[in-house]
Amino acid sequence: ESSKGAKNPPNSVRAKLDKNEKLKSSKENSDESKEGLPLSGLTIVASGVFDKIAWEWLDEFVQTLGAWMTSAVSGKTNYLIVGSKLEDGREVTQGSKYAKAKSVGTTIFTEDEFEEFLKKKLDNSNF
Repeated sequence: ESSKGAKNPPNSVRAKLDKNEKLKSSKENSDESKEGLPLSGLTIVASGVFDKIAWEWLDEFVQTLGAWMTSAVSGKTNYLIVGSKLEDGREVTQGSKYAKAKSVGTTIFTEDEFEEFLKKKLDNSNF
């Protein structure tokens, strides 16, 4: 789950992140405090090497938007975001998280697909 060559988010996203961070920090970190945020109630898992974004930034960003980031796929996982390959160089489709997501019916996004999903959720075509 490294991010070699990943870049920081664009300014428009950074501004939204800052705004949501202020909202988040003004409330308790609970399910109730995440109500009304764009990704409220969603559970997301990330796996693999990301080319465009830093994994650590993704983790913080989706939590700021109301989602929970977990390390393992379960029946409660809404989305798995996969990088271009696994850390050991294998295809993402060969990973255990990918296999589990397929078996429980979790939606699987590539980086680009997740970016498009966020653009729609955030109503921000400049993401």
